[in-house]
Amino acid sequence: MKSALAVIVGYAVWTALWLGGNAGFRALGILSKDQTVKVEKAGPLLALLVLSVIASMAAGYLCGWMATTRMPPFVCAALLLATGVAVQWGFSALFPVWYHGAFLLLLMPVFLLGSGLARAS
Repeated sequence: MKSALAVIVGYAVWTALWLGGNAGFRALGILSKDQTVKVEKAGPLLALLVLSVIASMAAGYLCGWMATTRMPPFVCAALLLATGVAVQWGFSALFPVWYHGAFLLLLMPVFLLGSGLARAS
């Protein structure tokens, strides 16, 4: 039960940080309020990647801290990657290919790094 809860919390925390960060970027004018506008400038794209790294590290840390075994962080990271692939595919026309690749390549390793830091402490 605790393993399932660790996965759920990790996924929920990542999602909340991502959605909250995006809303903040839109409120600050870093991203357009119109979510159908193509994003091509390096600043907003890098801000989104940094947000993803922060969300992954924090969610991974919480998942690893809650987990009683090493498996829940791997399960949660795989679920986030599967979701990420689907979402990136859906938004493929709005972002450059390099952004999609960087986002997906960073997701699992950073999440697992966060969980490893929790387990080490």
